[in-house]
Amino acid sequence: MNMNLQDGIALAKELNLNAQGDVMQGIQWALDNGIAKVYSDAAFRPYEGCTREQVITFLFRYSQLKEMR
Repeated sequence: MNMNLQDGIALAKELNLNAQGDVMQGIQWALDNGIAKVYSDAAFRPYEGCTREQVITFLFRYSQLKEMR
């Protein structure tokens, strides 16, 4: 399922993935801090798993963020 980021966030809220909004806050934080990025076609793919390479990239970017502070 491919959709743009705003539609994906709206869907997640509609499905009530987390009543407190923690999931959406986490996604927004990761986007704001450059840890996660949208696909080149601006798609949001909430049901697509992460590859090892993507997880390593998240960890690397997070470590870079921590070193900057």
